[in-house]
Amino acid sequence: MRMPQLAHTAGWVILVVLTGCAFHLPQEAIKKEVSLQDLLHLYQNRLDGIKGFKGLANVTVASPRSGYQKFKAAFFSGHSQIRVEGFDLLGGTLFDFTITPSTASLTIPLKRKAIHLSRDAFEKLVQKEAPFGSIEFLDWIKRAGIPEITPYVPVLEKTDDFLVLSLVAFPQEKASLQKKVWIERSALWVKKVETFDPAGALRAVVTMDRYRRIGQQDIPFVVEWETQQERVAIQFTEVALIPQDGAL
Repeated sequence: MRMPQLAHTAGWVILVVLTGCAFHLPQEAIKKEVSLQDLLHLYQNRLDGIKGFKGLANVTVASPRSGYQKFKAAFFSGHSQIRVEGFDLLGGTLFDFTITPSTASLTIPLKRKAIHLSRDAFEKLVQKEAPFGSIEFLDWIKRAGIPEITPYVPVLEKTDDFLVLSLVAFPQEKASLQKKVWIERSALWVKKVETFDPAGALRAVVTMDRYRRIGQQDIPFVVEWETQQERVAIQFTEVALIPQDGAL
């Protein structure tokens, strides 16, 4: 994928496809009229209902740092934790990456490397050390494509096909656009997110598609994330929800 100059086309690419589960909105889907408060209430309820999921996936990564790679991965999300284990085609462990709200751990057996840092400290090393992507990318998958509003100030615009939710911060009393979220107007699923750095430059773009109801959760089966440095594609082949009181 080439990187156009316009703001809506930067970032990594993550492709999340659950085999045999493609789902599209029916053509007769009705566009909904909702207020900002309705939308925020809906997303809070959806976030409250997320209990986590686990799945097996095929992963491809393309970046100047690592070139082009393909491997398999097990993804676990729930109980305030994200864990991704990568395997080579013979089943050998390539890496084990675990993230909590405050910490990040990465082990790479072949390099005999183990890194244990705070989440913020690891995010600064992500381009050098992480097997792929960013912690923010994994957070979007964990939340099943649902935006997290706090601590931002939300502003809602409406177009014919989308609701556009801008999430604004006010550092030192100066407004700063952090994220811009495009939401389709039938099931109110997030379709695209632009994220910006503190200077206001476009940092990454996430796109989400092919949502499907699994249990009581709507999960985007296709997620794309791209920056100027790296592209990642994940294809899930198996997915199951994690019980509320279960373990990863």
